[in-house]
Amino acid sequence: MSDKNDQITLAPGEGAIVFSEEGIKLFAPAAVSEMPLDVRDTMEFVTFALLKTEWILEYYEHLATAEAIVDLMGKKETEPPKLTLIKGGLYEKTDKETKDE
Repeated sequence: MSDKNDQITLAPGEGAIVFSEEGIKLFAPAAVSEMPLDVRDTMEFVTFALLKTEWILEYYEHLATAEAIVDLMGKKETEPPKLTLIKGGLYEKTDKETKDE
């Protein structure tokens, strides 16, 4: 997305975060006084988060761990787990006690 094609229409008090292949762009009203506090805080937090190297590394570690678990399971992520009931233990003992009585 080149600067020539950037056409973001914001209503008064709005801000925008645009994600593209070329990076992330933040759009805010020309005058900071026109931006509500929550919009400004949100945009500042996103900017802060994007600069936190340790958060980025932690996120990629999370992704790698999730992918490794899926690989170990040998199943697609979308398949629900299948459970099998194995009779035994207390089930059999309770069943025998009931028959003896």
